[in-house]
Amino acid sequence: MKHTKEMTIGLVSVAAASVGANAALAQDWSGPYAGAGVGFASGIFPHYQYDDRDYVMNGVVAAAFAGYNWETSSGMVFGAEISAQLNHNNGDGDEESSYPEDYTITSLIDAKIKAGKGFGNVLAYGFAGVSSATGTAYEGGEYSYIFSGFNYGVGAEMMMSDKLSVGVEHVMRSLYHPYDENMFNSATTQLRVAFRF
Repeated sequence: MKHTKEMTIGLVSVAAASVGANAALAQDWSGPYAGAGVGFASGIFPHYQYDDRDYVMNGVVAAAFAGYNWETSSGMVFGAEISAQLNHNNGDGDEESSYPEDYTITSLIDAKIKAGKGFGNVLAYGFAGVSSATGTAYEGGEYSYIFSGFNYGVGAEMMMSDKLSVGVEHVMRSLYHPYDENMFNSATTQLRVAFRF
């Protein structure tokens, strides 16, 4: 009886593990989603007037995003997403400045095309797309900037339930000033939470 009881408990445990594994394998990444993220941004922005100066941008940023995924029978996942930075990011020139916040990124939008692979309840992906940003320089926003360019990066997500996933993403950008040949390279690493519909 003792051995039979132990065997029964063992079989039940194996069955439970099997059900859990099958549930993980059955995760479907298809459909719409939206969420928010928080992370750290860094990068170089060109000076408005001087080619030999630039602004170093570092700080905590928050963003909101929304997108749609399509999953194939082979587990490949393709998607499209748009994200927007929610808070302003301030910086100072490399040289000493008389203004404490003489450069501000007022908006930053990324549009991405994604491609990845689902491994049970984990999705690994890469992406590329276009980005645009606006900013102001000097006290009171005396000068205004508009940037445009491209983005690329990698990310990973883990499905916590049918409706909730958490992940991490690293996005790199190369954006250009329309009035000259100045370019800035920036990067953002974020922790993300997404809700699926």
